[in-house]
Amino acid sequence: MNKAIEKLVNASRPEHPGFRDQRLREVLQVLVLLGLKRAGFFSYASFYGGTALRVLHGLDRFSEDLDFCLHPTELKDVFDLGSYAPVIEETLASFGFQMRMEMKQKARPTPIESAFVKGGTYVNYLAIGEVRSSSNPAQLTKIKIEVDTANPEGGIKELALVAEPEPFMVQTLDRSSLFAGKLHAIMAREMAGRVKGRDFYDFIHFVGQKTPVNLAYLQAKMVDSGHLAPSSSLSMSEFQSMLLKKLDATDFNLAIQDVLPFIYSDQKRTDTRNWNAEFFKAMTRTLMPAQGTE
Repeated sequence: MNKAIEKLVNASRPEHPGFRDQRLREVLQVLVLLGLKRAGFFSYASFYGGTALRVLHGLDRFSEDLDFCLHPTELKDVFDLGSYAPVIEETLASFGFQMRMEMKQKARPTPIESAFVKGGTYVNYLAIGEVRSSSNPAQLTKIKIEVDTANPEGGIKELALVAEPEPFMVQTLDRSSLFAGKLHAIMAREMAGRVKGRDFYDFIHFVGQKTPVNLAYLQAKMVDSGHLAPSSSLSMSEFQSMLLKKLDATDFNLAIQDVLPFIYSDQKRTDTRNWNAEFFKAMTRTLMPAQGTE
């Protein structure tokens, strides 16, 4: 096994029954980031979402997708996510992984560009020094990449270090902006019959870290998604009132079912039994705007 990959595997999340595929996915996610860096992607885009929290800020749950927002938005008409495929594939191959990137075809026009980096699960286990029998030899490991090409202004950009498999810098949003994006997701996400419990797990992470909210960016996101009028001016107390109402309408049993497959700590899995509207309302009342974003 490549020594750099060995370090990544050893630094990955604890082994847990049923979580071996997620462990492989974590290694591949970091290598996709490295490929994007080598291709110059972070000159135009920022890394955000749950995987950014895990890779850059130590969030203790698994995540599926690599999410990015494009800067500046003027590039959205000429941005081509597919053009990064050769360097991503070359980077993965240099570490022994056999993966291909394919663009996701849209059923209708949207500002989200999506692609999948995928390859055979069995053959890629060999690259991390494991032999894994599989009842389904056709099983694929997939990494989804999503780029929002119409992200509103207001997010505060910064550079962050990824240490393995070699040190490299990625552009991301600061923690206050990441928190604003997560709060917007809780408010705006509409999934028939589903609640994304991962949003609420990340909410707990931000509150536990006493992270302030980039309120200006949150307002811009809510205006962009149509949840606020363009002429609106959002205060923290107004947002808290909106979120409290959202919590009353949330089915936390569904939220728990959604997040459990992504939590590898037995204690954290047990802690989800405490999830209810009152628990999250108490945290909502502690929210504070980041300095200069009111």
